[in-house]
Amino acid sequence: MKVQFRLNFANTKMGEMVFLVGNALDLGEWDPDSAVLLQTNEQMHPSWVSTRPVVVSSKDEAMSLEYKYLICYVDRLHGWKKQNMRWELGENRVLNLGVFYDRFEKQD
Repeated sequence: MKVQFRLNFANTKMGEMVFLVGNALDLGEWDPDSAVLLQTNEQMHPSWVSTRPVVVSSKDEAMSLEYKYLICYVDRLHGWKKQNMRWELGENRVLNLGVFYDRFEKQD
């Protein structure tokens, strides 16, 4: 199953980037260095969308997908190192895909 994420509002400053991290393998298993990059442009901003679909590889993952957004600056000269990372506050977001199949778009 593939999931496309869209964040409808991100309070970002010039030069900051938004990433998605969570408990699934394709969300980096909570490792910010393996997080999924989101992108925006002048027409979309302040919305951000995942640069690739997130693959949910098992029914267990689909039943309890937890995730958060994080905002940071990225040092592209030194291996895309994330700096000044701000994790989304509050409880983890939870997405239960249950019996959904094929493609699903999640909008926050």
